[in-house]
Amino acid sequence: MYYFELGAMKGDASARYNLGLQEENSSSMDRALKHYTIAVRSGVSQSLEAIKELYSKGQATKEDYTKALQAYQSYLNEIKVPRGIKLLHLVKLIGTISLYIEKER
Repeated sequence: MYYFELGAMKGDASARYNLGLQEENSSSMDRALKHYTIAVRSGVSQSLEAIKELYSKGQATKEDYTKALQAYQSYLNEIKVPRGIKLLHLVKLIGTISLYIEKER
């Protein structure tokens, strides 16, 4: 569990999902739901399924499940942005940083 906690603190969504599993196995449903919700925001579909399962067992609310669905949909919409547009923003950012560095010299 320690390494999953470290991974989760560093932003690893899979580690977050695994922490959720461990909390669920320990019957800490509130904590499991929190971990799953964070992982869903990063696109871990297994977390969405886990929240759906908690909801079907009455251990999560309809609102919890709805928020998870919305977060997952938001993630999917974010990754649908054409790569060329994201690359263009990255190139502009690198150019801006380069100009800033040269001004500082």
